[in-house]
Amino acid sequence: LTLFFATVAISALIPFFQSGGNIKTTLISAYPLLMLVLLYVVIVHTVERLEDKRFLSITLFLGAAVGALLSILSFFNIHALPFPEARTSSFTPLGNVLQSLLFALALLPIAGKKALSFLTKRDVYSLIFIPISVVLIGASMLNVYQLTTTQKPLLLPQTIGLQTATGAIGQNFLSLLFGSGPGTYISDFTRFRGPEFNQLDFWNTRFLTSSSFVLEILAVMGLFGLLTFAFLAYRFLKTARIGLEKKRGLFLGTLFLFALTLFLPITFPLLALLFILLALYSVGDEKTQEITLDVVALGKTGQSSVLPTLNLLVVLLISGFRLWQAGAFLLSDARFQQSVVAARENKATEMYNNQRDALALFPYREGYYRTFSQTSILLANGIAQKGESLTDQDRQTIITLARQSIQTGQTAVALYPLNVLNWENLAAIYRSLIGFGQDAENFAVASAQQAIRLDPANPQLYLFLGGIYYQLGQWDSAQNQFQIAANLKPDFANAHYNLGHALENKGDLRNALTQYQAAQVILEGVKQDQPSLEDNKKKLAAEIDVISRKIGEREATASAKAGSESAEQPPLSIDRPSTTLPPQKPPVAILQPPIATESAQ
Repeated sequence: LTLFFATVAISALIPFFQSGGNIKTTLISAYPLLMLVLLYVVIVHTVERLEDKRFLSITLFLGAAVGALLSILSFFNIHALPFPEARTSSFTPLGNVLQSLLFALALLPIAGKKALSFLTKRDVYSLIFIPISVVLIGASMLNVYQLTTTQKPLLLPQTIGLQTATGAIGQNFLSLLFGSGPGTYISDFTRFRGPEFNQLDFWNTRFLTSSSFVLEILAVMGLFGLLTFAFLAYRFLKTARIGLEKKRGLFLGTLFLFALTLFLPITFPLLALLFILLALYSVGDEKTQEITLDVVALGKTGQSSVLPTLNLLVVLLISGFRLWQAGAFLLSDARFQQSVVAARENKATEMYNNQRDALALFPYREGYYRTFSQTSILLANGIAQKGESLTDQDRQTIITLARQSIQTGQTAVALYPLNVLNWENLAAIYRSLIGFGQDAENFAVASAQQAIRLDPANPQLYLFLGGIYYQLGQWDSAQNQFQIAANLKPDFANAHYNLGHALENKGDLRNALTQYQAAQVILEGVKQDQPSLEDNKKKLAAEIDVISRKIGEREATASAKAGSESAEQPPLSIDRPSTTLPPQKPPVAILQPPIATESAQ
C-alpha cells in the first residue's frame, strides 16, 4: 500500500513535468485514491474490538441493502427519491446496472456466510444478514435481467484498451514509468486509438474509462502503477491463508474484486469496497497486516504507540486541509445539478446563474466551463432572435455573452489542453460567431484543426472542419475534409452525403451523384429500426433524382442496391453550426484561440 500510495501521488504530479497536462485534473482524480489508502490505514488502526468490526460491517451491508432495495423499487416504477435522475426503471445509486450487480456479487459471499452462521449457530448478530442476503440476491437477479435486455453495457474492447495504454506509456520515459496521470484517460483514448475503432457500432463514443481497471492503471499510472497494484494483490493472496476458515466470505469477496480489475472497468464505489474489505480482512490478525504500512504493524505489536498516533494525525491533518475543497466540490456539483433541472424546465436565466455559481464555488472543472460557454452562446442566440426589435442594451448583452462564451471556452482549454472536447467546443463557439466576430472563421478553423490533432482517427471531426469550409464556400477544402471522413469510415453515410454536396457546389455533378449513391447503398444496408432512417432514404432519393435530371441520367437511381449490413447512421444533413449570431458590421473584436502546447501539437 505504501508503494501504491506513492505511485498515485507521483503520477498526479506528471503535468508538472510534461506540457499539455492539467495538474488540477490529476490531483482531483488522485485525491479519492489517496483517501482510500488512508481510509484503509484508519480502519486498521481504529477497529480493534469485535464490536467495532461488527458495527462497521453492519453499516456497510445495510448501506448496500438500502441501495439494492432502491434499485428494486425503481425497476417496478416505485420511486422513493425525489430527484429526476432517480425516476427511471434502471436507477441505481451506484450509477449503472453493471456496477450495481458487481457490488452485490462482491458482498454476497460475506452476507451468505453470515446468514448461514445464524442457521447453524443461532448467532443473533448474524440474523440481520438473512434479509440483507435476500435483498442483494433479488437486486442481482433484476440487474442480470436488465443487462441482458434493456441495459446492455457498453464496454471498450480489450484490444482497444491495450492499444491506448501502450500508446499512453510510449510517449516518453516518464510516461512509461508513471503514465499520463489520473483522470486523463479520455485524452489517451482519443489520441492513441486507431482507425479500426471506426468499424465498431459505437464508433462515435468517447470512453472515459478503459476496457479494464488494470489497463487504465497502466495508461494513467504507468508501469509503476500497474506493478504496485499487482504487488498489492500478490501480498493479499500470500497472507490470505492466515485465518482463512474464519474469513472465507471476506476472502472470496476481495478475491472477486481483484479478479474484476483484470477484465472490467470499475467505478469508485467498487474500488472503495475493495479497500474496505482489505482492511476488514487485516483487522485482528497481526501477520495479515504485512499488506499495510509498516507503522501500522508497529502499533499492533505493542512496540510503539507513537508511530500509529502520528500516522493518524497525518491522516487527519491532510483530510482536514482538503475538507474545505471537498465541500466546495460537492456544493459546486449540487449547484450545477440545479442548473440541469432548470434547463429541463426551460428556465434559461436560472440555468445560467446556477452554472455561474457552480464555477465560482469550484473553478477547476473544465467540463463545467465547457457547459457554461455553450449556455452563454445559446442565451446570446436567443436574444438575437428578436431581430428588428433588438435594443441597444440587447446588442450589448449579446456581445458580452459572446465574449464570455469564448473566455470560458478558452479557460476549459487552459485547464486541460489535451482534452479534445475542449478544442471541439471552442471551435463550435467560434463557428457560431462567423460574420459576427472579427476573424472568427480563422479561429474556428484553427481550433478544429487542433481538435483533429488530438483525435486524428475521428471522422466526425473532419466532417465538422469540412462543414466550416462549406459554410465559408471553400468547396475544395470542404471536399478534402469530407473525403478524409469517408476514408476513415467508408460506411459513414453522412460523410458521403456532405462530400456529394461539396462536389455539387463545385459543379462536379457526376462525382456528386456517385457519393449520393454511396450514401444510399449504406442506408439500404442499415438493419436497425431507426426513426430517421426512412426520412433519410426519402430525402436522399429525392436529391439523387434532382441531380440525375441535371446530368440527364434518370436511370442512375436504379443502380442503388442494398449493400452489406451497416451500423446505425445519424440523420443526413449538411454540417452546419447549431447556433449563429447575426452578422455585425464591423465585426466585433473577439479573443483569438490559445496556442496549443508542444505536447498537444
